[in-house]
Amino acid sequence: MSKHAIEAFSDTLAAEMGTVGIRFSVVEPGPYNSNAVASNCKRRATQNFDPAESLFPEMAQEFAALCQGDFKNELPEPDAVADAVLHALFAENPKARYLAMN
Repeated sequence: MSKHAIEAFSDTLAAEMGTVGIRFSVVEPGPYNSNAVASNCKRRATQNFDPAESLFPEMAQEFAALCQGDFKNELPEPDAVADAVLHALFAENPKARYLAMN
């Protein structure tokens, strides 16, 4: 629900700010090599997170396996995210949404 709330807020902000000539774009990144992944893995380890107890056990198990491996080599660098941000900032007609997947 939180992702939908952010999308709804972004759409509303874009509509409201558009009335005064301000464009608003949202960049939606996929999984990339970042400190966020390492931080999430560390937090799960310190909290003794059990994927089987998750509401989404298959997805939690996949993430747990990623944390056990060398995820820095498994995830792409965030170049597509940077490209999307640059386009949103400098395009004459930026998109409302950028899905940055590699």
